[in-house]
Amino acid sequence: MREEHKIAVERMLEFIDEHLSIPITLHQLAQAAQYSPWHSARMFKEATGMAPFTYLMHRRLSEAARRLEKPEQKVVDVAFDSQTEREERNQLIAFFPERVQGK
Repeated sequence: MREEHKIAVERMLEFIDEHLSIPITLHQLAQAAQYSPWHSARMFKEATGMAPFTYLMHRRLSEAARRLEKPEQKVVDVAFDSQTEREERNQLIAFFPERVQGK
């Protein structure tokens, strides 16, 4: 991978880290990378082995899991705060039924 492409992917990764708690679009990642959406997605997958939104989902779920290490955290709150899609939220809630009500 060319050096300027590595830098573009680093910019996308930084953008994801800085905006993890809000919705992120491919267009925003492309703006951060300073390439077209198509080219940005291609570079990202080449560098990380994952499509941008697969990576984003993994990052959000990892962050949710980190937050759930604290027993006082309610699963529902973490699921909705993490900007996960409905299916991932439901899976997260199903994994921790005892923590849904903050028991």
